[in-house]
Amino acid sequence: MDDPEHIRRAFNSALDFALDDCEPDEGLTFLRLWREGDWQAIARDWPEFDLSTVEAALPKKLEVTHA
Repeated sequence: MDDPEHIRRAFNSALDFALDDCEPDEGLTFLRLWREGDWQAIARDWPEFDLSTVEAALPKKLEVTHA
């Protein structure tokens, strides 16, 4: 999906989470994984992050298995 509003919300959600809900080093790691699209690692290491905000901005459904 190329909806700019969904993309903006996904980006802001990731930044807010990294800055407000993570320790500084963890926030940087989270953002690096988010930029790389490593949703599996994000789901594993930060289960409290709502991946549905990212999924709405992607062209295909996320395939994440939860441990």
